[in-house]
Amino acid sequence: MYRADFLNPIAQHHTGRDAIVAAFKGVCALPEEGETPGGFLLVNTALELSPHDSEVRNFIDGCLSEVEGFFYEQLESAKHCHAMDRSPPSRQTAQAILALFLGLRVLTRTGPNKPAAAAIIAQVKAMLT
Repeated sequence: MYRADFLNPIAQHHTGRDAIVAAFKGVCALPEEGETPGGFLLVNTALELSPHDSEVRNFIDGCLSEVEGFFYEQLESAKHCHAMDRSPPSRQTAQAILALFLGLRVLTRTGPNKPAAAAIIAQVKAMLT
């Protein structure tokens, strides 16, 4: 649901930790002229409509679950390949990474905030050791 056109190519060209970092770097990339950055409608809808409309809430929950699932699958892949420590629980780590992803999405919507974006990406990389 959430930008399958964004996450699917990342999963096809990157795996594990690299896929997660690529997703974060992709969010920071400026859109082409005439394009709007993706993902912000999801954030706005989650904040504004979900509390008032159960159908919208279910749709948004599904979208967020898919993004979380992307992160979970990449974490499991990294652990399987011994590219990261197996001890952090993948589900909880995926949820934390989703929160950072959504926060980065909001920060980049207002314009490039390179120090904040760099700090978020550094935190994600630290979680992936």
